Amino acid sequence: MKKDIVREKIMQNAIQVFETFGFEKTTLDDLGRAAGMNKTSLYYYFKNKDELYAEVLLNQFTHFSEAFSKRINRKNSSKSALKNFICEKPAFIQKYPLLYKAKYNENNTVSEPIQKAFAKIKKAEIQLLKELLSKGIKNEEFKKETDKLALSLYVSSDAFVFSEVTGSKDLDIFAEFMLNGLAKKNEKSAKKKKDNSGENMDEA
Repeated sequence: MKKDIVREKIMQNAIQVFETFGFEKTTLDDLGRAAGMNKTSLYYYFKNKDELYAEVLLNQFTHFSEAFSKRINRKNSSKSALKNFICEKPAFIQKYPLLYKAKYNENNTVSEPIQKAFAKIKKAEIQLLKELLSKGIKNEEFKKETDKLALSLYVSSDAFVFSEVTGSKDLDIFAEFMLNGLAKKNEKSAKKKKDNSGENMDEA
């Protein structure tokens, strides 16, 4: 228990250090000083700087994910929640500077611990999209193929975080375009339209 508390303290202090100096320029001495311990003591809790950085990223993503899930409001329709996901993600993720810089701005030396952290982050984000899509499919809002659709939406939303298309209006248009393409056509509505069309022709 005590070890977990100290690990959490080290990670919380490390966030500001990494945000200030960046991953490459940050040293273990910097991280130790911020946590109020020497470099040697850090090795008891983390094998190296890369492992600490990876853990900090995962910690930040957990906070981002929890807050963002509430923001997109899963109680609404799946289409509405997914639209919020696409439109809100670029601005929202910038509230987590270290995670934002790590994913989109910094050319880090991608070691194995950091690669694994990014893989977990990607998997978790795609899982959220799968849940929203599965709910939409169950409610007959969307077509099937959840896995492929989730990956496509993840790639698209991720691309917009660091692109020229950052205006809410542009993202709104894109979200409507994507989600209307995923929408399952209402067969009853289509049949009714066809019947009405037939009646109009008879009257003519």
